[in-house]
Formats: sequence, structure tokens, C-alpha cells
Amino acid sequence: MALHRDNDLHKDITSNLGSTIDRLHSIWDVLGLNKAQRTARIEVVSLHLNNLLDQMVSEEESLCERILRNIKQFSQDVLRLVELLGLPPYEPPKTLSNVQLEKDLKRKKASLEDELRERTVLHCKLCEEEETLCDRMTIAKSEIGKDAVPSWKQLEAMKRRIGELKLELANRCKMIASTKCDIVVIIKLLESSPNTSFERELVCEDDASFVPSADNMEALKRYHEDLQRQQREHLTLVSQLRDKMETLWRRLHLSEFETAEIRNGTTGFGIRVVDDIRAEIFRCDELITEKMQQVIEHIKLELEELWDKCYIDQTERNDFNALMANEIGETSLQKHENEVSRMLSYYNENNELLSLVEKWQKLFEQFLEHDRKASDPNRYSNRGCNLLKEEKVRKRVEKSLPIVQEDVCKKIDAWERSVGKSFRIRGIPFVQFIAQCWNTYKQDKARAKTERLQAKTTLMKAEMKYGSRPVCTPNKKQRDGQPRTKRAWNEKGSTLSLYDSTVSSVNSTATYPDTVGKSSVGIKSRLYSSTPKKISKW
Repeated sequence: MALHRDNDLHKDITSNLGSTIDRLHSIWDVLGLNKAQRTARIEVVSLHLNNLLDQMVSEEESLCERILRNIKQFSQDVLRLVELLGLPPYEPPKTLSNVQLEKDLKRKKASLEDELRERTVLHCKLCEEEETLCDRMTIAKSEIGKDAVPSWKQLEAMKRRIGELKLELANRCKMIASTKCDIVVIIKLLESSPNTSFERELVCEDDASFVPSADNMEALKRYHEDLQRQQREHLTLVSQLRDKMETLWRRLHLSEFETAEIRNGTTGFGIRVVDDIRAEIFRCDELITEKMQQVIEHIKLELEELWDKCYIDQTERNDFNALMANEIGETSLQKHENEVSRMLSYYNENNELLSLVEKWQKLFEQFLEHDRKASDPNRYSNRGCNLLKEEKVRKRVEKSLPIVQEDVCKKIDAWERSVGKSFRIRGIPFVQFIAQCWNTYKQDKARAKTERLQAKTTLMKAEMKYGSRPVCTPNKKQRDGQPRTKRAWNEKGSTLSLYDSTVSSVNSTATYPDTVGKSSVGIKSRLYSSTPKKISKW
């Protein structure tokens, strides 16, 4: 195919050259040139043709050399850029001619240079941002792109790290602002001032001037925790001092008017407040020294209240009082205060259990009260639904009492297992205390029943001996319910005196019903089922 194209080209050139020479000869014929002149002109034409062909060959050779040289240079540049960018080696298609290969390598080189430029610009921008953030927080910069052009993955990693640094810086700045506000508030409450240069820089300078480095953040955290610890200590100290001051006021029986000024002036927990409360405590101590015996008597009353709340046995109370009988002055005051502190500590530690015991005791007392009312026959004459209300309350108490008793027993048992000692109420374990209360209740019930039986027996004997009260209806309506004759007065007085005294004694001894929780209607029917016998004649 190439040979055919070359033959066609040769024929075209030969044909064109022949026609051109024929045209020249025609012109020369017209000009009348001789043979020598024509030969000279033919030589000039030949020279021009040779020069033109030589020039064309030279240009094509130069083009070929340039293309080959460019292919070599472009190949070297592409290889260098590929290695610099960390890309795999580029392999152009093998079917390309040199001209096409040159264009392909040139295009590849341009694209690689664009990518290199883009990566370099982005890397420089990211490095500037990272450097600013790292300098702000005084942390080390990353080593990405230090020795080679970073890859896209490395640039993405730098972007993520810069995002993390921005977030960390924002969190640190936020923490600095909030912690600084808290520190300033605590310092004002404590009425103190910064001591070190770091503390003064933190409190007095602007937030932007504070370097949020890791060391400074750790120092900020320690300073904040130290102030919070001081705040807790001052709160505890002021609370203890204020409690002591209130106790001294209570023992001295100072009025609200006398304590209002110091009370209003000692709000908070600063150093000034601590000093003022201590000064007031010192003043009260001096007053107590002057009124020693009076204060001790007040402490004894307070101690009695605490003993009652803690259910302390009377024996232990008597032992303490006997021991204090030989003590006088400040020694006695100190021991009384120590006993009050011990009782307060015991009460606060076991407040839940003592509250449950108190709840059970109140329910048990209500149970006894309703049981006592149930044995009173006069309650049936009450009006206003009192009997129904009492019955509802009694049922509620009888339902709640065993539940509360079981709950308090379980909690006391758990407390005893954890502590390793028994929980005592009035000197005995709580279970024994409950059993004692119920035994006392049962004994009182049995004694009341025995007394009722004895009274009933006495009444029966009196009726058998003297007869029962006669039941009769008067023939006439008596004025104001009184007998009209002296004899009627005497007969009424002699007949009713023994009967009324005996019945009143029976009613006075009826205290508790026979069984717990039963209605007293049956008891009333048993007590009054024996109708007095009628006696027609003495």
C-alpha cells in the first residue's frame, strides 16, 4: 500500500515537472532564447528544485529529530513526575506512532504537572492552617509532605487532623471560658485572690491571651479542682461552725432579735464569714462560762429529747446522770456536749431505722387506743357517724401495723448483719422489744378479763343475796321523774343503792376486749346478758 502511494506520488511529480518544463520551453520559444540561454535557465531550475528538496528533507529530518528528542524528554519527565507523585509507572499504548506518542506523552506530562501543582498548593495551605493551630496549642506538627509530595490520602489525613485540631481548640477555648467563670465565682465566694503568676494571668488577662496548651490545660484543671476542694472544705467548715453557733445560741436562749445581725452578716462561706462565726463562737463560749449551770441544765433537756428519739434505756440514762453528779464546771459541760454529739451522730446514722421504729410505735399506740375504745359500751350512743369513722381507722391501723412491723424487722435484720451488732430499743433487741409490747398487751387483756369476771361474780352474788333491781312502770306520771311520797323515796333509795354501786364497779373495770380486732358488740352482749331477777317481795 505504501509502495503504491509512492508510485502515484512519483508519477504526479514527474507529470507536473514535465508539464512545467514544457511551459518554460514555450515561454522561451516566444522569447527566442538560444540554446545556451536555455541551458543556463534549465540549470537554474534544476538548482532551485534541488535546493527546495534539500530544504524539505532538512526540515523533515529536524522534525523527526525534535519529535524523537521530545519523546525521550517527555518520557523522562513523566517518569520523574510519576515517581514524585507516588503513582504507578505510565505505559503508553504500543500502537502509537512517534508523532502520536509525542502528543500522548506531552498530554500526560501536562496532567501530571497540574496534579503536582494542585497537591503542592493544597499542601501549603493545609500546612499553614496546621501550623497556626499547632502553634496556638503548642503541639508538634505532622510530618506529612516533609520529604515528598503528599498523596491524596495523606492530604485527606491532613484535612481530618486539621478538623480534629480545630475541634480540640474550640473545646479547649470553651473549657477555658467556663472554667474561668467558675474559678472567678469561687474566688469571690472564698474571698481570696490568685497567688501564682499563672493564676493571675488566668483570672486577670483576656481569654485570647491564655495559651491552651496541654500543660496549661492540666494546670487549669488542677487549679479548678483545688478551688473546688477549698470550697467544699469551707462549706463543711462553715456548716460545722454555724451548727455550733446555733447550738450555743440555743443553749444561751438568745432571741431572734439578738442573733439577727450576726446571722444576716454570716451568709456565704468566705474567709470573713469564717472569722466572724469563730468570733461569735468565742463570745458565746465566754457567755457559757459565765452561765455554766444554766447552760448545763438546757443541755440536759436537749439530751433527754435525744435519748427519747434514740430509745435509750432508762438504766443507761441513770448511769450517765449518776456519773455527771460528781462532775462540775467545764468538765461536766464538756461531757454533756460529748454525749449530745454522740447521740446526734447515732441518730443521724440510724435515722431511717429510728423513723421506722417510731412509725411502728405510733401505729401500736393507735391500735391500743382503738382497742380500748372498742370495749367502751358508751360509744354506741355517739352521734355523727363517729363509730363508723373509728371502725375505718381501726381497720386501717390493724392492716398497716403488721406490714410496718415486717418491714422494720427486715431492715433492722439487714443492718445487724452488715454492722455485726444488735439494734437495741430501750436496752433490748428490737424483736424482743416487739415481743415485750405484745406480751404486755396480752397480759393487760387477761388481767382485764379476770377483773371483769370477778366483778361479774361479785354482782351475781349480790343479786343472789339481795335480789336484782325491780323493773316496773309507775301508774301515774311523776313530776320531773320524782316519787311523790316519802315512802317511795325510802324504798327507791334502799333498793337501788347496792345495785347501782355494783354495776358501776363492773363498768369501771372493763378496759380491753377479749380478742384483738373483734367487735365489742359480742363483748357487750356477754357482759350484760344476765338480766337481774325480779323480786316481788323482800
